[in-house]
Amino acid sequence: MSDPVVPPTYTYPLPRISSFLPQTNYSASEYHHDFQSNPSCTDVTVTLVSRDKILFCVRASALKASSSVFEAALSQKQQQATGTSREPVIDNLHEDAKTIEGLLRMITGRALPPLDTLESIEPLILAADKWQMPGPLSILRMLLLRDKSFAVNNPIRLYWLGCRLKWTELSNMASTYSCNSDIYYKPALEPMLRCLDSDDLLRLVKFHRRRRDCMQVYFDAMPVQRGICIHGSHFQDLRSRFLESMDHIPPGNPPVESALRLMIIQSKPAEAPTTCSRIIDCYPITSPQAIGDLLVPGFMAQWPKLPQDIST
Repeated sequence: MSDPVVPPTYTYPLPRISSFLPQTNYSASEYHHDFQSNPSCTDVTVTLVSRDKILFCVRASALKASSSVFEAALSQKQQQATGTSREPVIDNLHEDAKTIEGLLRMITGRALPPLDTLESIEPLILAADKWQMPGPLSILRMLLLRDKSFAVNNPIRLYWLGCRLKWTELSNMASTYSCNSDIYYKPALEPMLRCLDSDDLLRLVKFHRRRRDCMQVYFDAMPVQRGICIHGSHFQDLRSRFLESMDHIPPGNPPVESALRLMIIQSKPAEAPTTCSRIIDCYPITSPQAIGDLLVPGFMAQWPKLPQDIST
């Protein structure tokens, strides 16, 4: 899982035209091989310079049509014509060549780069959001919602991304799969959790707590059956184990019955039969099978009734 990796923050200036240069001012080796400068092109082109000094030549019309930020930047200055073909250069971009290439491929109808990890998608989303590109944003948002592997492998990071962009459906889905992660006691998650705004973190913590509280209420209201002491330390230990297991099972997936029964078998031995001081004829039991027959079906039946995401 990649959740412990702290995502970057984007507080850099918006694109601006720094100069107008002849199209022959740069060598072909400085350009990305798929976005070379073409002096014979009759359309107005723009040169983008990535953070790692790779150049991209793209039609100004494509940038203006897909990005309101670039439209504003390119409208501030008119191309200067002095007998030599010149093109505007934007060289204050903080994005690297891989990110710029991915977005330019989307807006120019070229084959998309591999988008199989959240680490490869996140920079594209943040740059598209900064540049106000609704087309690429809608494509990437749909990909994250349709492919649940992103939520399974990176629930906290995906939750941060959904909250940052105010994509409610995405943050709700990510909160559901955050139940795979023990957000209370897993130190590796702390750097990622610190990136969340306080309100978003509070909503996530309350969601996890509500699920535990609902199951706690169910255990407290469990009807007493003859031969099973719900006040004994063995039952209380099992209840605590079941509650802890909730931080490793997403709401959409039912608990595995065999795993729950194995948890019972591995718990500490049952107490010696003694009369319960609270209930007449209630005795601690010694059979894990009997405890499993009481706890497991009820636990699994209660599971779909628990809160499913931060919105519930």
